[in-house]
Amino acid sequence: MDTLIDVGQVVGAIVGVLTLLGLLWQGGVGLLRLYRATIGRAGVAHRKLGKLSPDVTLSYFTSILGPPAFNNSASHHTEFVYVDRYFYLQAWVDTRERVIFYTVTSRRKRFRPPIWNDAASWVLFQNPSKKLRLGRFSFSQVPEWDPDGIIGWLGARRFGYTESFYFGNPGHYQRYVIGFTDAGTVYGPMPRIAETLPDYSVQVGIFSGQSDEDAVREYIAQEPVVRFRREARPNLYGVSSPHFSFASDLEAGSLAIGPNADQVRLPQN
Repeated sequence: MDTLIDVGQVVGAIVGVLTLLGLLWQGGVGLLRLYRATIGRAGVAHRKLGKLSPDVTLSYFTSILGPPAFNNSASHHTEFVYVDRYFYLQAWVDTRERVIFYTVTSRRKRFRPPIWNDAASWVLFQNPSKKLRLGRFSFSQVPEWDPDGIIGWLGARRFGYTESFYFGNPGHYQRYVIGFTDAGTVYGPMPRIAETLPDYSVQVGIFSGQSDEDAVREYIAQEPVVRFRREARPNLYGVSSPHFSFASDLEAGSLAIGPNADQVRLPQN
C-alpha cells in the first residue's frame, strides 16, 4: 500500500511538473510574440534607420526599406515616400537618383528614434543631439543652438512646422531639421499651432532664401511661439546632403517637409 502511495505521489509530481512546463512554454511563446510585435519590431525599425544617410542612391534606400509606396514629381526633385509600421520616410531625389534630403516621421507614440541618425557626429562638439529622441524633447530643449530657419503653415485641416540647423564644417556642411507634421503621431498634448501661426504661414531665415538670423530670433521671441516651442514635441527629423538648399522647391510650392497626410492615409498595420 505504501508503494502504491509513493508511485501515486511520483506520478502526481510528474504531472505537476509537466503542467508547469507547459504553462511556462505557453508563457514564453506569448512573451516572444509580444516582443516581436512590439520591442522586437521597433528594434528592427531602429536598425533600418541606422543604416541610412543622404548622398546615396535611392536603390540603397529601397534595399533597406523595401519599395516606396508613393512617388511625387516636383519642379526640381522627385519625392518618394516609404511606409513602415513605425515611421514614414520621405526622400527627395535628384535627376541622378541620389537622395539629397530625407525625413523620418514617427507613426507611433512608443517609437522614439534618435534624431539625425548620428549623422551629426562632428568632432568639434560633444554632439548633445545624440541624447535627443523624438517625443522626449520640445523644440526649445534642443541644446546650445538656435535655428537658422523656420517654415510653418496652417490650412483648414492640415498644418506643419519645421526648424532648420546648420553647423558648417563641423556638421559636414549638411542641413539638419526637426519638425512637427500632421502626418505623424502627436507626443503629449496637441500643440496650439493656430496661435503660433496667426497669419497661417511663416517662412523666415534660410527657408526664405536668405540667411537672416535676426528675423529668426524676432520670430521665436514672440510669446505664442515661445509657448509653442516649449510645449510642442517634434515628430519629424531630417538630414540633407552637403551644401543643400531648400529654397528652390519650397518657393515653387512643389514639395513639403514631411509626407503629405492626405496621401499617406494607410492603416496602422
